Amino acid sequence: MASAFEERIRKLERENRMMKVFFLVAVLGGVAALCVFGCSRSAPPTQQVSKEVRAQRFVLEDNSGKDRAILALAEAGPRLDLLNENGKGQAGLNVTKEGAGLLLCDGNGKPRVGLAVVNRDAGLEILDENGKPRADLNVDEGGSRLRLVDENGNPRAGLKVEKNGPWLRFLDENGKQRASFVLLKEGPAMSLGDENGKLRALLCVEKDGPTLSLYDKDDKMRTSVGVTKMGTPGGETNTYSESSVVLFGPDGRGIWKAP
Repeated sequence: MASAFEERIRKLERENRMMKVFFLVAVLGGVAALCVFGCSRSAPPTQQVSKEVRAQRFVLEDNSGKDRAILALAEAGPRLDLLNENGKGQAGLNVTKEGAGLLLCDGNGKPRVGLAVVNRDAGLEILDENGKPRADLNVDEGGSRLRLVDENGNPRAGLKVEKNGPWLRFLDENGKQRASFVLLKEGPAMSLGDENGKLRALLCVEKDGPTLSLYDKDDKMRTSVGVTKMGTPGGETNTYSESSVVLFGPDGRGIWKAP
């Protein structure tokens, strides 16, 4: 018989098989283009100083006449592009009606870091040299989440902090959760899953003491080591100490215990 704490952990395990993924494409799309605007040369500077300059586009060029910075009002909103000596965009900032985005690129103009604020949500995404997302962090009303991805685009580790508490999880190359650690109000817990992502072992520590529960492939608890609670035919609940071992049959009924 699983305790209320164990049942809560199992429920959370089922609800969190798929971690919420936060992508920044919506806001960063305008920045990611980093297109170079056609240059419209301004008149030679004069000695007259103006307190205010109004325009829809500014181009900053180096001594060789190459564009190095462009501030313009695009269709989606204002944007600033910064380019290197080879004309490759390396940084871009834009503001749209949805929010604001910042994109940082390498020397070849490939996006490597993206930061966005969309409505009330904020996110950070880091890409590798091939342009594949490898890590992202987002914060919204539900809490904060960190996701780590392998070279094939498969999530392999995730950390989130929500009102229930912090949760750390690890997944295999097939996206199946194999291990997780959680800290709830009732206490800490660690779970281990098989190649199908099914819970097979659960270790909990609550105020009554520690409990190790082992499950079969059908998600039935078959062994409990430590503090174990079992119902009686009369509707009462017996609690066994940390030194106890209880075996259960496929129907969930106890078939052996010691001491």
